[in-house]
Amino acid sequence: MEEKDRKLSYLMSLGHWEVSLLTESKTISAVYIGKYKRNLLFETTKLFDKAELTDKKLDFKIFMPTFFISGLGKCVKIAEIEGNRDEMVMRFMLEPERLRIKQQRYYKRLPILEKATFDLEHQRVNVIVKDISLQGIGLYTTERIRGESGILNFEKNDLSLKVQKVHEFTDFNLFQYGMKLMPDQSTDQLKDFLLKIQKRIRSMDFIL
Repeated sequence: MEEKDRKLSYLMSLGHWEVSLLTESKTISAVYIGKYKRNLLFETTKLFDKAELTDKKLDFKIFMPTFFISGLGKCVKIAEIEGNRDEMVMRFMLEPERLRIKQQRYYKRLPILEKATFDLEHQRVNVIVKDISLQGIGLYTTERIRGESGILNFEKNDLSLKVQKVHEFTDFNLFQYGMKLMPDQSTDQLKDFLLKIQKRIRSMDFIL
């Protein structure tokens, strides 16, 4: 196996990454769970009918720290599962026909673990920010976020961001959220913050 193939095989064994999935009619958000034999396992709460996936070929992008993996796969198995909050979860497998790694050059999705609060109109939630970029922010929390938008305040950094919810994924009692910046949010502070994180990672000789 070539070095590139070994790297790709290893990356596909890692789970819980945000996914953009293209069906015949729309683009939906999903979560990549991991690899089962040679198939790839995904989960989404954005579909309500198996017919949108059954025996279909789908284009997908799995977003990882400094790049994304794009591919085409045929849906070979699908199941409807009731989530912890009574939501309908579609869990499905794709048999991949091709996979490709593409680097993202600027302001990569950087892994961090920082405490923050997410302040909504009628709720305040303690969260852990797990990754961040100009394109999106990943959060962990043990409490479900009931609203759609609010202010994300970092505990140890003077950084406040207006964000809105893109997707939700439940894993037992842990909630994972994908957020994106509100259109009127200035990105200047965030760019400075991302550059500081990049310098910190480089100083540790840690390669993403």
